[in-house]
Amino acid sequence: PIETSSVTQFEGYPTSAKKETLKPNAILYIGKMRKLAEDNGAEFMLLLTPYYGPQGNLKQPYFNTLKEYAQQEGIALLNMNEVIDELELDESLDYAHGHHLSLSGARKTGAYLADYVHEHYDIEDHRGDERYQIWEENLREVKKIKVKQGVEDAEGADVDPDERTE
Repeated sequence: PIETSSVTQFEGYPTSAKKETLKPNAILYIGKMRKLAEDNGAEFMLLLTPYYGPQGNLKQPYFNTLKEYAQQEGIALLNMNEVIDELELDESLDYAHGHHLSLSGARKTGAYLADYVHEHYDIEDHRGDERYQIWEENLREVKKIKVKQGVEDAEGADVDPDERTE
């Protein structure tokens, strides 16, 4: 059922008590992802990344319904729109195309998500574990690419900083 209420604009994100029906495919695929996680011994969590601007007003009813659904189904949900102030996102720097995150916004939300997962879930650290060496190799390759693109410093990237592309 759709509830009516006024939308209040807070500093970071618009809030509303309105709700919107979840599409059957959304429910179906949430169920499939949850089952896949459980079948593989992983905990399942839903994530809503920050969504800013006029479109945020349009998305809020959907986010409200998703939150209610997650609570009813016992599914963990992290709605980053509810922690906008903690993320310290800057509208002019951390968003691209009006409402999607830019690289700097993705870094901030990624750091927050890493801290959240570390705090709420028991995930083993595989750094230095020989069985996961490919992860460290992949990380070095990604860092090399970022350095060459001028997006990241050369620290730990095994690349000459003079090899950057302009």
